[in-house]
Amino acid sequence: MNGEGVEKNLQKGIRWIQKAAEQGYADAQLRLGIQYFSGEGIARNLESAIKWLQKAVDQDNFTAQYILGLLYMRGEGGDEDFSRGIKLIQRSAEQGCAPAQYELGTCYAEGNGIEKNLIQAQYWLELAATQNNMDAISRLKKLKKELEEELQWKKNENA
Repeated sequence: MNGEGVEKNLQKGIRWIQKAAEQGYADAQLRLGIQYFSGEGIARNLESAIKWLQKAVDQDNFTAQYILGLLYMRGEGGDEDFSRGIKLIQRSAEQGCAPAQYELGTCYAEGNGIEKNLIQAQYWLELAATQNNMDAISRLKKLKKELEEELQWKKNENA
């Protein structure tokens, strides 16, 4: 698809990915879902994107879980389903996907679609940060300030 060792031909590459996806290869299903979502080299089709991403999710592909989770959370390709999206993001995060860990940590930090929990936020952001996720590193610094302020506020309240 990207022309390594042969002439670059996006349409031919997509045909080969489609064949592999139809034979059940999760990485090909993921790639095909991404292609349908982006519309690069193929007509943009959110229904097909979700179909192929779901097939990869069914094989525990953590990148597909993350991407499909984001689509559900944002309501792309259908109605917003934050609960379903968070569940997919969490499955992906538990398998070590740094972007999913960052997203989950951010949701916990902000109480976005999930009960706010700064300890859980710190946990997930630290996991993502250990994989050099720059967004997580930045958000973790901000979170630590929030935790310090909350601790100081509680100390003052109890004094």
